[in-house]
Amino acid sequence: MANIFEINDLSGWFRENQVLKKIRMGIGKNSVTSVMGPSGCGKSTFIRCLNRMHDMTPG
Repeated sequence: MANIFEINDLSGWFRENQVLKKIRMGIGKNSVTSVMGPSGCGKSTFIRCLNRMHDMTPG
């Protein structure tokens, strides 16, 4: 199945902590995808990056 959404080498920080480290994944058409993990692992930061609620900084 072809991906309709791809993430390549996504890194993200929350304040001083790097909570996302080079994430790579694809989301296929008509698929159900969940983001799960313990408190403080970067779930909200990941979703905010996908929704473009965080500014992108080259680096």
